[in-house]
Amino acid sequence: MKVTIPFKPRFKAPLINGTKTWTSRTKRYGNPGDTFEVFDQEFLIEKVERRTLGDVAESIKQIREALLNGEEIHLAILKEDTP
Repeated sequence: MKVTIPFKPRFKAPLINGTKTWTSRTKRYGNPGDTFEVFDQEFLIEKVERRTLGDVAESIKQIREALLNGEEIHLAILKEDTP
């Protein structure tokens, strides 16, 4: 099913070049297998999981620390929509 997930314009480049691979939301927008179109590109929701705000904050902290340390990071969480 095709769903709508809103993104701010500042996320256009990261979404299109593949560096933004997950998102967190306060409500569920779709299910695995659903697609959404944003900035004239179609994306597939591969995984949906419930995460606490603390889990999301910790993930962001780890990413920032890795970037500050110059480490290469690869996120296994792809196109996620968290309720």
